Amino acid sequence: MRETGKAEVIREDMVSELMQYIQMVTDGFAMHKRFAVERYMRTFLRRLTKGELNAAIRVFHTRGFLHPNITYKINQASEGYDNHMAHKRK
Repeated sequence: MRETGKAEVIREDMVSELMQYIQMVTDGFAMHKRFAVERYMRTFLRRLTKGELNAAIRVFHTRGFLHPNITYKINQASEGYDNHMAHKRK
């Protein structure tokens, strides 16, 4: 049981590392949009397998940019927030 807990800490550290890179991307967003996109991305990252998290981290370390799938999800979350706010304003 202790091993499982240890694996989860490592997994959460991987999510935290990727979130730091995501926060660099969302730095220019308005505050509410940034928080919404980061919440969505944190949930998305926690649902990835350890292998997928490792691949995303490795891409950033070797190439200096986020994995294309993560960039796509950031854009999707950003557009979703914009659409939600547009409908809310009507």
